[in-house]
Amino acid sequence: MNKPEKPLGSNAYVRKELALACRALADYGIGDIDRIYNHVCALAKSKDGRGKVMLLVPFAMPWKLVTPEAMLEVDMALGEDGFLKLDETSVTEVEIVKAMVKARPDARAMFHCHPVYASCLGCIKDEDGVIEAVNVSCMSVVRDVEYYSNTGKKHYDSELDRWFNALGQKNVLMLENHGVTTIGHSVAQAFDKMVAVEQACELQVKSLSCGKPIRLLSKERVDRFIKLIKESYSDHAQVHLDSCRHLMPGIQWPQK
Repeated sequence: MNKPEKPLGSNAYVRKELALACRALADYGIGDIDRIYNHVCALAKSKDGRGKVMLLVPFAMPWKLVTPEAMLEVDMALGEDGFLKLDETSVTEVEIVKAMVKARPDARAMFHCHPVYASCLGCIKDEDGVIEAVNVSCMSVVRDVEYYSNTGKKHYDSELDRWFNALGQKNVLMLENHGVTTIGHSVAQAFDKMVAVEQACELQVKSLSCGKPIRLLSKERVDRFIKLIKESYSDHAQVHLDSCRHLMPGIQWPQK
């Protein structure tokens, strides 16, 4: 069962948070493998506060240059017709958004990109290509990730449906030989998950490169950390994103 839907943030606030998250991910160096085929979206209230819109970053816009004003808006009340009006984004992005909304109506934001270390781990066969509990910094994702193996189907729209169906109620999807998709009940959560998964994969890939056995955290220690994260994660993710506000100097932050 999907979680209860979280109230939407104001249009101005979500625009600024989404732009900030894009700039922060660029600052972390995430999304650099394939600079134009990164996808991001977030749900927000319409500007008049009466409806619901989907905010999208224009296709091929570098994340480090994203501004609140650059966002594209899709009126969700128009359904398919709303997406058909877009002319500054890719068909892939539209299809990803539609698949997410269909499978996870509780989600408020999504990032899809191809970070270096997560993509490396996604190239390793079978169970060796999964995120392990190698460090406490992995704890927010180690049990919040699903893995998707490309079935070779030709129809990309149905492939995207399978992505999000495979995700279930988790918030990180590792794609075999591809990249990573994260979702969240806020822009901050989807952003924080993307940073966490790339850092977890970096630790694991670099540890493996030493050619020595890896010492994993015990199940008991993982359980303890997971419990702490569940109790404070929402606040942690927001603090993380807020700490990046220096990347957008001069911005006045409105109320949520």
